[in-house]
Order: sequence, then C-alpha cells, then structure tokens
Amino acid sequence: MTDKIVAFIDIGTNSARLLVVSISPNGAYHMLSRIKDIVRLGEDEYISGVAKIMPEAIDRLVLVLKRFVDLSRTFGDAEFVMMATSAMREATNAQEIVDQIRSDLGLEIQIISGKEEARLIHLGVAAGMSLGNDQALFIDIGGGSTELIVGGQYSYSTLESMQLGAIRITNQCIKKNFSGALPQKKQTKMMNRIMTVAMPALQRISEHPFTRAVGSSGTTINLAEIAQRLYHAEESSEKLVLLLADLDKLFTYLSSLSLEERRRVPGINPERADIILAGAAILLAVMKTLKIPQLEISDRGLREGILMDYLAVIPGTPQSEQMPVKDASILQLGRYCRLEEDHAKAVQKNVLTMFDSAKLCGLHNYGAWERELLANAAWLHDVGDFLSFIGHHQHGEYIIRNTELLGFDQREIEIMAKIVRYHRKKLPGRKDSEFGSLSIEDRDRVRSMAIFLRTAELLNRSHAVSVTDVYYSCKGGDATLNVAAPESSDLTLELMSLAPETALFTKVFGKKLTVRRV
Repeated sequence: MTDKIVAFIDIGTNSARLLVVSISPNGAYHMLSRIKDIVRLGEDEYISGVAKIMPEAIDRLVLVLKRFVDLSRTFGDAEFVMMATSAMREATNAQEIVDQIRSDLGLEIQIISGKEEARLIHLGVAAGMSLGNDQALFIDIGGGSTELIVGGQYSYSTLESMQLGAIRITNQCIKKNFSGALPQKKQTKMMNRIMTVAMPALQRISEHPFTRAVGSSGTTINLAEIAQRLYHAEESSEKLVLLLADLDKLFTYLSSLSLEERRRVPGINPERADIILAGAAILLAVMKTLKIPQLEISDRGLREGILMDYLAVIPGTPQSEQMPVKDASILQLGRYCRLEEDHAKAVQKNVLTMFDSAKLCGLHNYGAWERELLANAAWLHDVGDFLSFIGHHQHGEYIIRNTELLGFDQREIEIMAKIVRYHRKKLPGRKDSEFGSLSIEDRDRVRSMAIFLRTAELLNRSHAVSVTDVYYSCKGGDATLNVAAPESSDLTLELMSLAPETALFTKVFGKKLTVRRV
C-alpha cells in the first residue's frame, strides 16, 4: 500500500492556508508543504448590512486556490479537504462562489459554522502542546470572527465564535482609504464596538476556569513578534509570548503612526499594517476583560485542526486513541519511518528496566523526565534505517533534530537525538565538541542513557526478542548486568556483543561490570 497525499485548505477572511501531508497506511503523516496567501476575501464585505464578497476578492481566491491545487498535485494524486469560515458563511453570494470553484477547479468547499471552526482550532492548537491536566483559554483572531475556546488536551468545556475580526472591525470603524494615525476618538469608538459585541461571550467564558491562555492566528503572532522586537530585543526566549502590558503599550504606539509608518515598524508584516490596529484592539479587549497577563503563542490553527480531525477517524492512529501529545509525536515519527515496532518495543522495555534498576543500586539519580526521554529515544533508535542502515545512528540524529516533534522543547529534542546518535559506534568524552551546545550536565545524561540504550539494543541484536528481563545489581565497587531468557534461547551472539561495552560502562559509571545470565 502506498501513502495517500491529502491537501487541507483553510479559506479565511484574510488568508487562505494550505497544508499538504503524506499519510501512511498506518496513519503516520509527514508534512510536505505548508503555505498561506493573502486573499482579503472579506474586503468591503462588512461595511453595509448585507454581506457580499466582491468580484475582485473572488478572483483572488480562485487564483490562489489554483496555485494550491497545482502545488499539491506535484506530490501525487491528491485528495482535497477544504473549509471556509466567516467571510463565506455570512456572504449572500457564498453558493455562487462554491459553484464557481466546483466548476473551475473541481473542488468542493465546506462552509463551517463558527462553533465548528472553534472546535477545529482547539483540535489543531492543543495537538501541538502538552497541557497535562491544565485547562486553557484558546484565542484565535481571524479576519471576520474571533473564536474563544476553554478546553484541555482532548476536550473542551465551551466554544464561542464572535463576529469580531481584524478586517470586519477595520471596515466598520476606520474609514476606507484612511491612512493617518488613529485619533483617540476613533480608538474609543472601536473599543466600544468590540466590547458591545464581545461582552456576552466573555461573560460566558468567565464561567469556565482556565490556568493558561494561548493565542493563535496571523494577527496575534505578528503582534507578539512586534512586541518582542520593540520591548524585549535583548532577551532570548525559546517560546514566543505576548504580555498584556506590552500589548497595551503597543496598541497606543501603533495608533499614533500613519499607515506608512506602521509598515516600517520592526517585526510587522507590512501586509497586515492596515488591519493590525483592529486585531490588537480585539485581543486587548479579551485579555483585559478576562484578566489574562500573558498569552502563549501557537503557530497552529484551523488547518492543523482539520488534519487532526481527518486522522481521528483512522483506526489505530494516535489521534483516534487520544494519546498524550508527546507520545503521539514519537509514535507517528517511528511509524512514518517504518521502524520495526516489535524490536523497538523490546528495546524500550529492556532499557527502562535497566534505567530503574540502575537507579536503585546508585548508578544514577535521574528521574521521570530523563526516563521519558530515554524511552522515546529507545523507540526511535532505528529511525535512521529509513534513509540507510549504514550510519543509521547518524541519520537517526538528523531525523529527530529536524522533525516537528510536538510537545517537546529544543533541549529535549537535542538530548533524544544525541542518545540515538550514540547508541552505537564511538561514545564521546564529556568535553568533546560532538555534543554540540549541550551543557555538561546534559552531556552526562546522554552518556549514561546511551549506555543503557546500547546495551538494550545489543540484547535484541538478532531481533528475536529472546530476553525476558535485564537488570543491574551492585555490590561494593562492582556492578552486574543480569540477563534472563528461556533456557532454550541461544544468547551467544548477544552476550558476545556486550563484551566491548563493559569498558565503556566502567568509564561512564566508575564501576567494573560483569554480565551474567540468570
């Protein structure tokens, strides 16, 4: 069976977004392309009482969709899943556009409700982060609507869709072709309109407790990028955040600039300069009303949610089984690289037994965090075979470091990649440059856990899964690796392979190692 190529398209009020993925028969997926184009579908739509998409906007949409189709088909015979949101669901001529796209491009557009949009946004954003038991508020400001969701990793407690968006509020509150600074009177008018529309939904949201807040969509991301450049340029942060205090200052500052001056603000996307004031005002109203001091920023959204929803109906996928984000990321990468799962499971089981027994006899004092990283590295240790068996430990390091492993930070990814890199061949010294940017403490972690992974791999070298148990015991200055297997199992190859590893064990742990079959 071959992989399926699926193109997911999100037609928003401001932008159209494309995500092309290759989906394996086992449900693992790989992103092939991810792009967006500004279409301004809602341009001039929300000014009068009758919502209608203008002919120029329809032409732009058709042109962009044709480009999306052509790009997607370069990867093979693609299936298309396309959804449209606020601009299309309110437009009186929406059916005409649907018919034109069907006639011109042979594609079907599904126009979704605001609450369905909110549900899919939650799916897409939550799938890219580890929430644990936290409840979070998800905020997505689009061109025509703003979606608010309170939910956890897999479920939500409430969905809200407000008729507030960066293009809609710009059209309604800022005169067309106005290019000057926004005076205080217009700022007040804009904020009053936003609060009038938003207050019922914000009151309902306030009845659902949350401990974190996450912002998605191009407007929110760009506001966070501008704030980072203007107010925190000297600070280095792995994750982009937006502080309420910074947003408050930023709204005042951007309002004081003309359109041309806004286009030159450090970090701004010039294509958003005309609508970013409205987007900032909406976000400011939400954060102030709900007393949100800080917003975590996600670059995921509706199109990723459409993908997660698609995968959730495929039996056996992590999405269908509601796995934790990290577990799902590791499983899907391994499956996409077509690793031998029985071997990976056997190595993972043995490596964790060794980790636990080594801690009991004082070989290390690492905890649950290191144990999880080791378990993941054990599952992925052979992903490099996907490229070539020769040098597969090096290929494995490259794949892990250059794959979007959701839920992990860069330090965790680097440690896992290095454990896989050193599960065979040379094990470097603590100060060797091969460790890259890892701290001395993390280098020690890698060296220790690589020893366990090397041993577990060698004990299943034949892929026969003969070893039933393996554990360390210590007495005085010596350590013993106890290997259990049925009497009928021939472990000659495995035990011989371990002989050179005893010297490495002594170098890392400072104890003489004896291997004993029990």
